Amino acid sequence: MSQIDFIKRSARPGKQARNERRAAVYALTKIVKGNRSWRARFFESYPEFDNAEGSLILTYAVRGRADDPRLLEALTEWIPKIQAEQPDWFVKQLSVDVP
Repeated sequence: MSQIDFIKRSARPGKQARNERRAAVYALTKIVKGNRSWRARFFESYPEFDNAEGSLILTYAVRGRADDPRLLEALTEWIPKIQAEQPDWFVKQLSVDVP
C-alpha cells in the first residue's frame, strides 16, 4: 500500500482518526525531510503556513506529533507534485551517496 493510499482511507472518529492523521503526516514529511530548504519551498507553495504557528506545526510533523487536517491536505497535494516534478533541490539530495 502506498503512502498516498494510506492517507485516503476512511476517516475514523476520535483518537484513532487523530493517530492515523499523525502517521500520514509523518509518512509524508519523511519523503522530503532530508532535503535542503524543503520548508522554504513548502512555505512558498502554501503561504498560510508561513508564520510562527505553521512553523511549529511543521516541526511537530517532522517528529510525528502533528495531526492538523489542513497540513495533511496540503502535504497530500504538495508531495506528489514534488515527486513528479523532481525539482533541483529534491533531486540533488536524493543522489547523495552515503558511505
